[in-house]
Amino acid sequence: MDWSGVHDLANCSEQQFHTLVNPLGEMAKLSYTSTFGSYFEPGKRNASVVGWTRGLSANPQVGMRALLFLDQPRGRGVVAFRGTDLDQTQPSGQADACADHRLSGKAGVAPAFCKNFDNATLDYVSRAAEFVQKVNSKYPEVELLFTGHSLGAALAFVTASSTSSRSYPVAPAVAFSSPSWLDPLRQHGGRVPSSAATYKRFYAIADWYDPVQGEAIAQHGLRGQVCTWKLEAPSLACRLCFAPPSPFQRNLACKLCFSQRHVYKHYIHDLIPGPRPQCVNASSAHVPSADFGLGGMPSKAAAL
Repeated sequence: MDWSGVHDLANCSEQQFHTLVNPLGEMAKLSYTSTFGSYFEPGKRNASVVGWTRGLSANPQVGMRALLFLDQPRGRGVVAFRGTDLDQTQPSGQADACADHRLSGKAGVAPAFCKNFDNATLDYVSRAAEFVQKVNSKYPEVELLFTGHSLGAALAFVTASSTSSRSYPVAPAVAFSSPSWLDPLRQHGGRVPSSAATYKRFYAIADWYDPVQGEAIAQHGLRGQVCTWKLEAPSLACRLCFAPPSPFQRNLACKLCFSQRHVYKHYIHDLIPGPRPQCVNASSAHVPSADFGLGGMPSKAAAL
């Protein structure tokens, strides 16, 4: 059995959406709590999701983390990549911050603690590709789907772009709150998949006011489908973070908006269990700032 249900994810029923996405949400959560770092829960180290068994894992003390979940009777597997450990007082969070800095491609000096890690450790894209090669070698009959949150979402899309899937040029990926991933793919010599190849294979799912995926949309850094939840009015911090002419600055408003709309507990507790998000082609997606007037408040036209 393949992942053909992914093709209809943009327009499927609530029940069909939750049947596919809710287990992926739990797998993304376990990528945080089952691996070393500040979110690690020893009792969850070998935990799985109902109907799935655990396979290989990549779980170094620092560096790229990933888990494999198997549904072998139906020939399916999910690779869940862990997102960023935000505790930069510990090596796990420091390495993630350095990998984030590299993947973002933004100008500026890397944090001083990055010198404590070698290039191989901080090359999360290459480590993710190596992990998937091991999975494919051990389970060649398994059809893979990729997921993750934040940094994990970017790794999911980059890796899926380089992984063929039977009759498709790319493997399916359904991930939460993705940063821009096209440039990291190019940086590692990957070929950017066409819009046609990713149209019903890639789904970047996020809160409408999540500044991480919002910035990725503004940068035209996504492919496939963009799916957003628009369940709550934005806080003042999010309005200011998204407001033109210079949204997504690394300021207090965006940091507060990040804590409200990006952290994974918001997804697993508030969003994933609720009504399904609405999806559009990534090429036509826009950020809320397009609906704002001066000062980050909704414009008169947007309010009508």
